Amino acid sequence: TRDMRAGATPEFISKVVVLLNTTWRDGSHEERRKSFTLKEAETLAGQLNHISNSCMWLKHLMSHVYTSMAAAMKQNLAFLTCTNKHFRAQIKQAKLAVVDEKSRLEATFAQAETSRRVHNLKKKYFINETLREELNIIRRALESEQVLKATPLAHLIDNDPDSEADGDLSLDAAGGWSTSMQLWWYIEWPEHIKQRTLRFVKDGKSGTLIDINALEYATLIIGYAASTYYWVIEDNRSKLGIPYPRSLIRADNKVAGFWAVKGCKRSFVGRSLGRLQSAMMINNPVGLDNSFVDTKTNVIADRISRFKSEANSQREFELLTQEYPQLRCCRRFRPSQELISLILDALLLGKLVDPLEASRVVQSNPGKVTS
Repeated sequence: TRDMRAGATPEFISKVVVLLNTTWRDGSHEERRKSFTLKEAETLAGQLNHISNSCMWLKHLMSHVYTSMAAAMKQNLAFLTCTNKHFRAQIKQAKLAVVDEKSRLEATFAQAETSRRVHNLKKKYFINETLREELNIIRRALESEQVLKATPLAHLIDNDPDSEADGDLSLDAAGGWSTSMQLWWYIEWPEHIKQRTLRFVKDGKSGTLIDINALEYATLIIGYAASTYYWVIEDNRSKLGIPYPRSLIRADNKVAGFWAVKGCKRSFVGRSLGRLQSAMMINNPVGLDNSFVDTKTNVIADRISRFKSEANSQREFELLTQEYPQLRCCRRFRPSQELISLILDALLLGKLVDPLEASRVVQSNPGKVTS
């Protein structure tokens, strides 16, 4: 059972590919589909969601599908409200207080009727370039024979993790540690990242603020890179007889944890980091779990993230091992320059990478270890 996988059937995946190549077709400017209806977006989202239930990397490639669907639903509702008197009366009926069985039935019917009309409205919406790019990546991934569309059962069933790590950040750096993998890491943020944190930018109105949730999410991705190094590059899967390990990364930020599991739909920087996480998950034998840990429990990772600078990091870690002797077995993990560059591009520019291209880079070289 160690090698058993679960996923959507090849027939279902082929059906979705056909849908992408017809209803959502791309090509030359004259051939490509330029608009969609809400019903078409809902059908596609439902089918992709079915695949993503056992193909977790796909969850991080669907943000624009969901946002386009939500925007279309909102505009359908606004259009019907402004142009249809009977629709407005049904909305009012649906909101009336229920006092007896008759009023309950009338309210239920009005709710169902307004919902049906919103979802079935034939009003069309433009397929913007970001959505088109996302759909092209999904289509290429589903068509590719090199991209696995099924997940090991060991990653899907509830079970104890095979490795655990804690991560945290400050406005100056990110840090983490794991005694099960015998690793610790510290990444000082470059000055141009620090200048865009809450210490210097007091609100997000200017569009320059790098949100604390995004920084925490980046910290989780670094922890996943460390797990990939331990299990894949050092080949501890073979040494320990665990072909499909699960790594639990704990953090004290619930939003970042939600993004890591479900994908980010609102923050553009969060979506960019989600593309990078997707790249790290494609065909990766290491499964990623996340859980919340309160700040008081996460004290060691917090202390690491508050080292004064890269120049002093090794000395400060040695001092920390005197207070926490369990850290003495840990070696330092240094994320690769390619991975750090992709993370910084996401944080600073909101750059959306192609996960099919980036996966080969970040998984073959997640980083290295120094003793």
